[in-house]
This record gives sequence, structure tokens and C-alpha cells, in this order.
Amino acid sequence: MATEGKNKNSTPRKQQKSSVRKTSNKRPWAIMGIAMLLIGAYFYFINAEIKDKSDKPMEKIPNYVIEKTGAGANANFTEKTKQIHTIVDRVLQEKKVTVLDKNQMDKTVKRQKVEGTISWNSRQIPVSIENGAIDELKAGLGKALDKIGAKVINAESDQYNGNTVIRLDIGIEDELDGDQVTIIADKLYVSQRKTSLTDKSPPSNKTGTKAKLALVIDDFGYTEEPIDAYEGIDRPLTFAILPNHPYSKEAANRGYKNGKQIILHLPMEAMSNSAKVEVQTINVNMSDNEIRAMVNELTESVPHIIGVNNHQGSKATSNQRVMKTVLNELAGKGLFFIDSKTLGSSIAYDTAKAMGVKTGENKIFLDNSNDVDEIKKQLRQAGNIALKNGSAITIGHARINTAKAIKELIPELENQGIELVFASEILK
Repeated sequence: MATEGKNKNSTPRKQQKSSVRKTSNKRPWAIMGIAMLLIGAYFYFINAEIKDKSDKPMEKIPNYVIEKTGAGANANFTEKTKQIHTIVDRVLQEKKVTVLDKNQMDKTVKRQKVEGTISWNSRQIPVSIENGAIDELKAGLGKALDKIGAKVINAESDQYNGNTVIRLDIGIEDELDGDQVTIIADKLYVSQRKTSLTDKSPPSNKTGTKAKLALVIDDFGYTEEPIDAYEGIDRPLTFAILPNHPYSKEAANRGYKNGKQIILHLPMEAMSNSAKVEVQTINVNMSDNEIRAMVNELTESVPHIIGVNNHQGSKATSNQRVMKTVLNELAGKGLFFIDSKTLGSSIAYDTAKAMGVKTGENKIFLDNSNDVDEIKKQLRQAGNIALKNGSAITIGHARINTAKAIKELIPELENQGIELVFASEILK
């Protein structure tokens, strides 16, 4: 009986082994399933966290802080206005607005009802946009600024450097001890680019943009005639201006007033001893301090610049120490650098990229010949390079025949879907 009872309540040995084997076969699959669930959950939460961070709006900060001193209570709006600067810069970049210049300053005024001051940071920024794009820009600014309690306070017609523009006043309105306070952080002076050529040039039949081509025109400053010639080209052009020549400042001021982009054509040492040398030229025998001093002096000598390219410079642009010193100074001033590529082995472009300085490089010179037809051939080649790569920078010179060739060939380029743009629009 005892034996019978035991057999009744126990599993036969063969059946028992089978059961154990089936259980052990299922266990790895169960473990793998749990592991996959855990991995999936991990990536879900990581992605959610990343998305949350990327979608998270900029933190709204107080409009001002009160700093009490023996002379009263000072209301400091500086941090708020700098936050507004960040938002404005972001929108300008997103809308691909061409920034022509930036003038920044700290401002302080006396308070009205109590002892103390009001201080903030202010900028004046002339920009250029396509004709008719002003409403889209205002809408983009308004939406972004609203998230931090700021807004486009005013939009009205104004004059800037003799041009009629739309002025956008951007900032905040607040109450300070019973006083209504309006703080303007940014004034945008918006000029609108025309979409047709001036004078008697025929209208183009654009078939849609397929590539962007930036024309950099070197050597402004020697004479006045090229300024007149290039002013008559109603397309984005980048004027590269030599420092300290008779017409350097006139070229910069007239080009800027005419809606052109202004950069410094920085003299740098060439390989050839026969090359004409500017009085002030960056050379490889200079110390770092001497290079920095000259870069500072020459960048201050030409108004309205937002970048630099090299004049000659095949020896200097092949020297890493020299280029790092130059580029460090330009980065501190917020200026970009275009490698004119006067020598194929130049390291300037790669060095700028490695240092995080916005940069680009010339792909082809237009006017080694002064013949109009030859210049047109080179310009067509530049257009082909742009079509192949999506964009390209090409360099010509401040000469009458180069201006004539460019103006006559613009309709042909645009019919191919090649859009002329400022150099700053295609830098990396």
C-alpha cells in the first residue's frame, strides 16, 4: 500500500526528465524576450528624453534684476536682452536672412520716479531679404519671441545709410515702480532685394533653384570706376576690399548702402618674390603678437565687414602657425574666412574648419584674362561646379570687363537654375 501510494503521487522518472528538458528549452527564450523588452524600454525612454530636450523651449528668465546701491535701485535688463539676441539670431539663421552688419552696445538711462538707472544691451542689425519676405520674417520672430515674453514691438518705414528700409523694434514692455518701460533689444533694418536686373538687362526665366553661386569680387580700393560698374548689378555680390587705399572706405560704404556684402581682402605673404606687396601684409616671419596686432588694425580699417578673404597669401596660407593665429583673431571678432585658394596646397580652409570658424574656399578665378568672352567661359565653368556640388564660391576682380561679363551672363545662369547669393550663405 505504501508503495502504491508513493507511485500515485510521484512522476515517473522518464516523464520527469522530459518535463525538465522542456522547461530548460523554454528558459533561454524567456530570458531573451525579457532582455529585448528591457532594451526596447531603455531606447524608448532615451529617445523620449532626447526629444524632450530638443523640443524644450528656452527657459523664460525675469525681465530684470534690481541692484541696490548707494545711488539708488538699478534695474538691469541685460540678461533678458541677451536672451532676446539669441532668439533673433536663431530666427535669422532659420529664415536664411543675410546679415550685413551688427552693432552692439550697452545702454544706461536714469530712472524717472526713483533714484537709479535702467541698463540693457542693444543691437542694430541691417539685414537683406528677398522682396516680399518681410511678413514671414515678422511671423517667425513673433512666434519665437512669444515663448520668452518678448515681441516685435514696432514695424515701420525708416532710413538706414540713405536707403529706405523696414525697421523692426524687438524687445519687451514692462512696468517698473509704476512706470511703463519699453526696452528695445534689437533693431532690425530690413532691406528687400529686388528680383530683376536693373538697366536694360533682359528678365530671366528661372526654372527653380538647382544651385547657389557666390561671386566674391576682389581688390576694391584702388580706383573708383569699378564701384560704379558693380553697383549696377542688382544681385547679391560680396565686395572684398583692400585696406588703406584711396577708395577703400568709399567702396565699403557705397557697396554696403547698395545692399552688397562687405569683407576685408587681407594682404598675406605670397610665394613669389615678384608679387606686388601691400604696405601692410601678414608674413610668416612675424611673431604671433605682430600678426594679431595687424589683423586687428586692418579689420578695423574697413567698415561694415562681416568676414575676410586673403589677398595673395600663398606662403602664409600654407603656414599652420600663421593661419591659426589669424583665424583665432577673426573668430574672436565673429568674422568668417574664405580661402582664396591662391595655392592648391593651402591649409587655410581645412584649418578654419578644424577650429570651428565659418569658412569656404574659392573654386575658380574668373578673370586671369581680361577678355569678356574668356571671363564668361570661366563663369560658365563656375556655374557647372555649383550645379555639380550644389553650391560654389568663385572669385573675380574689381575690373570693368569682369563686371560687364557677369552682368551679361546672369540671365543665362539663372535660366539654368543657378541662384547668385552672398558668400556667407554657403559657408560651412
